[in-house]
Amino acid sequence: MSKAGWDAVKAAEEAAGTRGVLVAGGRVLGSIPLPPGTRIEPPIKRELPPDNVPFHRQERADGLAIDVSIAGYQRKRWSPRRNRWADVGAFDESVRQLEAKQTAVNSELAAAQEQLLQAHEDDRAQLATWVAEPHGDRPSPLAPGIEPRIADLAAERDALTTAVERVLDEKERYVTKHRGRLTREAEKACARAVERLAQAISAVEEARAEAVDCVAAQRWATEFPGERADAGSLRLEHMRGGRLTSALPDFKGLAVSVQVIEWLRDDSRWLATVLGDEQRQRDELDPHHEAIWESSPEGRKAINLANQRIAEQTAPRNVGKAGWGD
Repeated sequence: MSKAGWDAVKAAEEAAGTRGVLVAGGRVLGSIPLPPGTRIEPPIKRELPPDNVPFHRQERADGLAIDVSIAGYQRKRWSPRRNRWADVGAFDESVRQLEAKQTAVNSELAAAQEQLLQAHEDDRAQLATWVAEPHGDRPSPLAPGIEPRIADLAAERDALTTAVERVLDEKERYVTKHRGRLTREAEKACARAVERLAQAISAVEEARAEAVDCVAAQRWATEFPGERADAGSLRLEHMRGGRLTSALPDFKGLAVSVQVIEWLRDDSRWLATVLGDEQRQRDELDPHHEAIWESSPEGRKAINLANQRIAEQTAPRNVGKAGWGD
């Protein structure tokens, strides 16, 4: 809670008691009255004692280290599926080339390690033969001649890993420096794509309506003046005539074409606003996950917003447009 919020709560304490929100297990159970004069202190950020080591930096009992940097570098590999920036794609291409070299080195390293295992077995067999019948010079072992090659390949593999990490670090710095431009270009591209999607949905709606009319006309031309001339039995207003589709194996309902079109439109509108909505929700306090005081201005605002989101999620949407109305 901000300093202004705490000041408002403390001012209210002087006149009367206050109420706090009771939270357990991430769920709001209700509010509880607090007696007059109760002091409300801001939460204390606890620091680890000097002799404590954070979990991600502790050594494992089996001697293996926990390297949290791996996840960080995995995230740095992420790029849009359709990369719209050649400068960003150049970093990914460099990583791809380095990792291709590393794959080749790993293959060569694996072959050398197999060769080393076989050499150890051959050395033991030859030495055992010589010890049993020591004729001639002691056989020279083959393994020591392979081990330096393995060490060189392992060093090259590790060097390629370091090279990949350097490229990813450079990619991070580049994106951070040019984030404003990249974001603006992505926003413009998103707006154009959503507009094209909306136009395509309208075109699909018109094309399907025309196809339905053509099918009905074909049925009429084939069956007129018989009873089957009416295309109503085909249930053309339903997707696939009300039959299930393998495209949506989990969908077992009866899909009306109007509903599907409206669903696509609703999805296109969601794509246009999803990032902004997500950011707004991230900036809001959530009483289901954070302990807040109900009587404070921020607490009342957070609870109202939470109740509003619950109402929006549970209310039926587009029942009239989608054909579910009475």
